[in-house]
Amino acid sequence: MRVLRAISNFMREEMEDEAGRSPMPLWPIKHKQQSKRFWNKETRRTGWIKPEYLKDWWGATERLPGEYQGDVDTARDYLQLILLSGLRRREATQLD
Repeated sequence: MRVLRAISNFMREEMEDEAGRSPMPLWPIKHKQQSKRFWNKETRRTGWIKPEYLKDWWGATERLPGEYQGDVDTARDYLQLILLSGLRRREATQLD
């Protein structure tokens, strides 16, 4: 939605005539956005795996079968997906 909003705002400004009118309508939610903080703020990530530890971390996820008592394949794939994609935990768990 943020990308759609940015494109819409850009095109509205590009299409304005001399009087400041645009054929693209304003977003009906614009006022609510500003007054109620409509968008959720994501906090900036502060932790990461340092490059020199990446090989050890990957190896540890591959060795999960001997150390983990849940669904080993799902846990390993989940951890590696998060690392490779940059998804947040909440985002990765909501994928179908």
